[in-house]
Amino acid sequence: MLLSSLDEAGPNPAAPAEEPANSVRHDALRFGKTLDDGGAGQITRLEEFARLVASMVGRPTL
Repeated sequence: MLLSSLDEAGPNPAAPAEEPANSVRHDALRFGKTLDDGGAGQITRLEEFARLVASMVGRPTL
């Protein structure tokens, strides 16, 4: 999930040569669950959360 805030990243030695040394990118959140890490119930709740967020994209926030 990309956020509206920006992250001014420093130099990335593993970046390809064509990528600028200092880059500005959106902050992001990554969510993940496995059956071993949380079980099927948490995976279901995470999927419901993803659908809710997707339904709100482009809508004004309160």
